[in-house]
Amino acid sequence: MNDLLGLFLVDLNRAMDGLNQSIDLGPEGMTQASLHARDLADALQSVNLPRHAEIAQVISRHLAAGRPGMEALTRELLGLVKEAIDALNGEQTDGDAATFPNQDQSISNLARSVSVFGEQPADFSSMAFQSSEDSSRSGSARSDADAESAVTEAEASEGVIDLEEVTGLMYFSGKETESPMARVPLSTELTGPDAIHVPKMTLHDRLYAFKTIQALDHEITKSATPELSHQTRLRLTDHANWILSLAQEPLQKRMVGMARAIELTGVRADADVIDYMISAMSVLPQPAAIKGSSQQQTLFVDLIDLHPDAESRQKASKIVQILAGRMDETADGLRLILPSSLSRLRVVPFVRGGLTYAISWAQFLRAEAVKGAEAGPPDLLGPTEGTRLCLRLKSGTEEISVYADEIRPFEVANAFLLPPSVEAPDWVAGVLVGASPEPVIWVVPASS
Repeated sequence: MNDLLGLFLVDLNRAMDGLNQSIDLGPEGMTQASLHARDLADALQSVNLPRHAEIAQVISRHLAAGRPGMEALTRELLGLVKEAIDALNGEQTDGDAATFPNQDQSISNLARSVSVFGEQPADFSSMAFQSSEDSSRSGSARSDADAESAVTEAEASEGVIDLEEVTGLMYFSGKETESPMARVPLSTELTGPDAIHVPKMTLHDRLYAFKTIQALDHEITKSATPELSHQTRLRLTDHANWILSLAQEPLQKRMVGMARAIELTGVRADADVIDYMISAMSVLPQPAAIKGSSQQQTLFVDLIDLHPDAESRQKASKIVQILAGRMDETADGLRLILPSSLSRLRVVPFVRGGLTYAISWAQFLRAEAVKGAEAGPPDLLGPTEGTRLCLRLKSGTEEISVYADEIRPFEVANAFLLPPSVEAPDWVAGVLVGASPEPVIWVVPASS
């Protein structure tokens, strides 16, 4: 992480400076300050400070709404961020990871302080934050797990999805009638007065909405001023993320009978993602409990008291690979980290040989600088001569290295399946369209 800090430091400092200056303008600067706070949140995610980023996003919403009393809290956040960045820089020069100050209590207090308009304070004890490698909490590099995984040629048992016949992206092209799941009614059952206000939406309808928002974004970017374009894009992104949830189903309801205890309240995902999750779990022994949370369009699901044999673990791993996710061992069992949707997901863009690629954020472990002029061995993209960075990924249970010239800030992008007539390598799932109107190549590494 330290080797990559400089790649994001410019964006991070620019967002901090802009936020400071906008706050000094008083009420007239609140709209601009909200945009800088959003940029700061994105930059903090990129340097593995997810708790700071979560607070920055909440502050951004308050500033956009013109809510009073945010100036002092914003400056408190900026002080914690500066302290964190200074410590990370110090680690790089001094190699003393123990000098990082303990910010746990300060961050928790600040999270409660910004939740002054009815929001539920961020639960930093949830699996979503425990699973994120927060640079402000890790004193040393994480050790590599699963140095080798058992490989089996056994075919999937009866009732399990045939992986040779499935793309894993069944909704992203064609007409609604061509989608077998389009005829399945989506659950929108809620309790309380808000239940009647929840609209129903099919996945096909949602795809159309994403395409419309994407077209608006592209047209505004071409004709508007940079400031207006940036502000409009952030609001369109919020709208797209809200639309994403409309066609999703609650895991709590779908997982009934899969374990004795289920704690998945408020966790939602696309129907196809849940179908594949159930297929993966069907080849594993039944866990004692299932617990989960979500963050940044990503699911974190723990299967408690589950220790499968190598064969069933490998079968489940292949299904998780279809979902562009990974499967980690924990002290209590297994943890599934997956995108909550395969039509809009958080990705890590990178550049290699002049082309832009992206991989699922759920599969990203870390990135490392390639020392000296050394080139890594050929990877799934081909020769790696002259590459500066190595991305450590995990697809299912298999750890994979992909080399890059440049890594770009993480973002949320819309995903589209390549038509069957287009020939592409096995690791190309389709294309992704995010902040740039130009599509990037979606890389989904899989076991050979």
